Amino acid sequence: MEGFSNVEVESPVIQKLRKTIAESPAQIEVQYAKSGNTWPDCVHTRVAILNGQMFLLKKSPDYTPQKYAVLQSNFEKLSERLEKLREEYKKNKKRPPQEVQDELLEMLHIL
Repeated sequence: MEGFSNVEVESPVIQKLRKTIAESPAQIEVQYAKSGNTWPDCVHTRVAILNGQMFLLKKSPDYTPQKYAVLQSNFEKLSERLEKLREEYKKNKKRPPQEVQDELLEMLHIL
């Protein structure tokens, strides 16, 4: 077992956040297909879930304030970009171009 003593074990909150991020592309597509919402609105649903999980992470003793500040900065950039797209596509039910979708999905990786 030598060598394992230095391995960091992620907290359950971080694991859940990673899982939510990983599942987001598929969940966005499911919601988009079923709901009639715009694609950016479906992304917003996932962002709201991430925001709630981030609140729990902020309270977690094993996540440093410095790490949380980076996470918060990434989240704010994602939120700002998403709000612009939600406004742009509010009445337009078409999907954003693939490069815009890819950009937002990449921005979801806030950790």
